[in-house]
Amino acid sequence: MIAILALLTTLAGATVLSSTDSRTKRSIPDGEFEARLQTANSLLRSERDADNTMELIRKLHSMEDEIREELEMTPEEKADLEKKMKNYGHIRRDHVRKMGDSIAEINRNSGVDLALFQGDMILTEQQAADVLADIEENTGHRTKRQAFRDKTYPNNTWTNGVNYYFYNSSSAAVRVFRKAAALWATETCVNFGETYAGKAKATLSIGETVLQYGWESQFTKQTEQTNYNYNITYDYGTIMHYGATSASANGQPFMFPHDITFLQTLGSPFISFYEKLMMNLHYKCLGRHISTEAFHFQFCLSCLLRANHFR
Repeated sequence: MIAILALLTTLAGATVLSSTDSRTKRSIPDGEFEARLQTANSLLRSERDADNTMELIRKLHSMEDEIREELEMTPEEKADLEKKMKNYGHIRRDHVRKMGDSIAEINRNSGVDLALFQGDMILTEQQAADVLADIEENTGHRTKRQAFRDKTYPNNTWTNGVNYYFYNSSSAAVRVFRKAAALWATETCVNFGETYAGKAKATLSIGETVLQYGWESQFTKQTEQTNYNYNITYDYGTIMHYGATSASANGQPFMFPHDITFLQTLGSPFISFYEKLMMNLHYKCLGRHISTEAFHFQFCLSCLLRANHFR
């Protein structure tokens, strides 16, 4: 089962800081990039659609100069950012787990991030084609990682629920997935059911700042063709948002919200209220009759309490 909840990058609410000489040289030589990409992909060989994703990343790398130019800040924007950052105090974060405390860190330390779209996603051939086509046309504004909605919507949603099974998974991975599935089932009308057999293996894709090798080409502008926000306000704390330092090679922020007070809010290990609201809108859950009265009451009360909290 491949996650289709997100495709994005940075938006009107945030800015990516690139180096002043970024237009004159690539972040990593082509030969070295290809070698690293092949190595990372070899670790994902058993995953369906890993090669489709690798081909997309290869194409994005070839477009790196154009993508970087799109993200380049104007002198005025740089001056404004430097002024805002004068009062910024760097917060040291303790690392608890050896392999990392976030999906981005775990994938990076496992050596697979370069072969994943935006460091954490495997895309189908059609999804990869849609992303590339949208980037090449690119007539819109920057958008963030949101509900994936393209021309096939709503036919590409799980209208009859999600049946899943585990293949060669550790007990820890099984436990985490079951807890996540239970949370989404409680907060939305999407049902998850575990089975014990299947025809095919199910896959789940769980200014001068120096970015991690190969990452600059991942920060592409996209349009509403593949991203749709349902007119919901910008959510700095969404679990789908990159953290300010998530792709940084030196621990310094590389992404900045226009309101600098939200710098430490970027990214979150928790599902936000707006994400739950968006999934309910995406799956047309609001107002839908839920068969179990207890579940219906719990779901509506939960939404009401959260809605009142955010007013």
